[in-house]
Amino acid sequence: MKKLKLDKLNAVVNGVLIGIVVGIITSCFRLLIDRLFLLIRIVYRLAASNLAWVAVIGLTNIVIGILIAWIINDDPDIKGSGIPQSQGQITGVLKYPWFKTLWHKFIGSILTVGSGIFMGPEGPAIQIGASAAQGISILRTDDPEKRRTMMAGGVASGLATIFNAPIASTLFVLEGVYRDFSILVSLTALTSAIIANFISTVLFGEIPIFHLADLHMYPLHDYGLLIILGVVIGIAGYFYQQITLKVNSIQFHIKGLPSNFNVLIPLILVIPFGMDLPIILGSGSNLIIKITRFKFSIGAILLYLILRFLLSELSMSTKAPGGILVPMLVIGALIGDLCGQLFIDLGLLNPIYLSNIIIIGMVGFFASISQTPFTSIILITEMVGTLQHLMALAFVTVIAYLIADILGNGPLYDIMLKQITDCHFKSIYKK
Repeated sequence: MKKLKLDKLNAVVNGVLIGIVVGIITSCFRLLIDRLFLLIRIVYRLAASNLAWVAVIGLTNIVIGILIAWIINDDPDIKGSGIPQSQGQITGVLKYPWFKTLWHKFIGSILTVGSGIFMGPEGPAIQIGASAAQGISILRTDDPEKRRTMMAGGVASGLATIFNAPIASTLFVLEGVYRDFSILVSLTALTSAIIANFISTVLFGEIPIFHLADLHMYPLHDYGLLIILGVVIGIAGYFYQQITLKVNSIQFHIKGLPSNFNVLIPLILVIPFGMDLPIILGSGSNLIIKITRFKFSIGAILLYLILRFLLSELSMSTKAPGGILVPMLVIGALIGDLCGQLFIDLGLLNPIYLSNIIIIGMVGFFASISQTPFTSIILITEMVGTLQHLMALAFVTVIAYLIADILGNGPLYDIMLKQITDCHFKSIYKK
């Protein structure tokens, strides 16, 4: 009797297990961040009319900063985004104790992202997913390659839970983590992403994160403007990556305090913005929705762009556990909005297409920095929930990707992983 081939079936079974576990954990993670951020915004509204609440916020943020510093001191592996670390786990470059990393990243990132400082939940969700999948893989197999495959499923399911984008999450694993196509990896990742996305959808609903009702089919006769937009976005993406990598390599500290307490800086700076300009708080996803639904002046958009760039870079430089992917999308959206409004003011573009330009700017900017064009296109398509702008997205993405590549951009998370490993090996050498 012919022996049955069960590799693909096992990949699907593993994907289901990972999707259920990671979907539950990261959905709870997302829910707690949303609730904490909602509470923080309510307190800021109270502080705007009663200054006594400012002292409450200040004391709370100091306590949050001390807790984050303590968690980082106990587990330095949770610093920063979590995506390069997860990539290092999967490729075998780095090794982490899965349970310790999971719960430290879970609590630390809720405090960081939920407090309203300028970081996102997506990177932490990926590291949480990879760590949970690593724990499951230890129970399921002794084969290192199969364990890495299961951790890839954890990455996909963690990202899918945050963005409700299972296809893009699978592509991210193949294009941005493995950088190779494997049927077993893709099956595991896709299955786990679908299951995790189902759990997330039950909790948060089926409406896409950036659902837009007023998107129109972008006209072919205006594609010349998209060439200009693609070039601008590509150049901006290049400078953003270079600055981000330099900031990420900085090791500074508040005088008299260990470097882990750097997170106190954005936690204190966020207070006046929370009172006077709450639209820019947090990961920035609310800001993207606002600028696509309401027209802001060019001056306001430029102000938001400068503040979001400076404050997100500052937050990232503290090595606090929080993501940079959503903040990147926000900056891309604001650049798109700025370009779109200039086109409109010059009489080159019909105002009904401004939302299209914002979305296109978002995907082109992310692709130029991450060097993952396929993931970028599908991610934003799933997050927006419509395919009618796909051609324009792809057109700008290719241009922005090529411009940034010619200027010297590499895959951001690969370079950040190298920074982490270099720092890790230097610390070992010193010991």
